[in-house]
Amino acid sequence: MIQRDSDFDPRAAALRARIGWICKAVNVGAVLLTAWGIGLHCLAWSDRAHSVSQLARQYQLDPASVTEFGLRTVFVLGILVWLLIGALAWAISRLTRGYLAGEIFSISGATRMRHVAFAAIAVVVADILLRPMAIAALAPALFGKLPLYVWVPPFDLLLALFAAFVLILATIFKTATTIAAEHRQFI
Repeated sequence: MIQRDSDFDPRAAALRARIGWICKAVNVGAVLLTAWGIGLHCLAWSDRAHSVSQLARQYQLDPASVTEFGLRTVFVLGILVWLLIGALAWAISRLTRGYLAGEIFSISGATRMRHVAFAAIAVVVADILLRPMAIAALAPALFGKLPLYVWVPPFDLLLALFAAFVLILATIFKTATTIAAEHRQFI
């Protein structure tokens, strides 16, 4: 039998009652974000003419230089990033479901929080590493001409900071849980 925080402290049960709706909303939001992102990605890349015109306008490309291979490569790399975002959504869902089950201040809760951080880091790293691959496949002439913010946009840095913050919190939670368990042994 799993011992939950609420088994020891009525304040933990009250906290779980207060965060229940937030956890459920986060679960729904994570699933919707992933489905919406994959759907929009597929929709955007399903119309070749529109995709090429957007790319031509955004990067001053000659539309004739865009190959089918380049378009397919960019599509697949984008799907890979969205699948990693799906893994991040799944990690968030596991964390919030654990909270709803009463595993709030626990080793398993801290471990799940670490999984969220590592999934977010994987999304950032993949996004940063796959972007040059996509641009090389799509328009090799652009490879050295694009400014730094195209390669590493501010949103990637924001997500990296978020992931680092969640990792710090997970470490603090794990340490606090370990100290509390040791403290209970002596009381």
